[in-house]
Amino acid sequence: MHLLSSGRLAADAAWVELDKGVDAKVEELLGQAEVDPGPEQLAFLARVVDHFKVVLRQRIFRQPVPQRVFLLLGEGGCGKCEMIKVLKDLISAYHDHLTVIDADGPRCSSREFSPTVMLAANTNAAAANIGGDTINSSAVSYTHLTLPT
Repeated sequence: MHLLSSGRLAADAAWVELDKGVDAKVEELLGQAEVDPGPEQLAFLARVVDHFKVVLRQRIFRQPVPQRVFLLLGEGGCGKCEMIKVLKDLISAYHDHLTVIDADGPRCSSREFSPTVMLAANTNAAAANIGGDTINSSAVSYTHLTLPT
């Protein structure tokens, strides 16, 4: 019992450090953004980053990950693409350093737990800005997939 609780304490301490690291990375990425985000963009970013932290924790402890869909809307030039770029860079930064804790102990598993992120936009110009596809292209791209029964 003592080994289990000390392992859990170590994992919790590691989680606190990871949480601080995510916050620091977000601050760094926001500093590199071409547009200063307004309060609405920061509120959206906070919601997505909070969910990202939940996903990291669930994946680290090999637990089911809740799926969320986020929709970012706004007028042209309000900073939507910048927010998407910040989030895409954040996910990329943590994907390569993901460690899973299971019965055999901690181990790196960046390939086993590859995140699935689909970026789509209404127009080709917006899709090019975020490194994604148009909504129509994205829908057509995945029509060949079949769901397991």
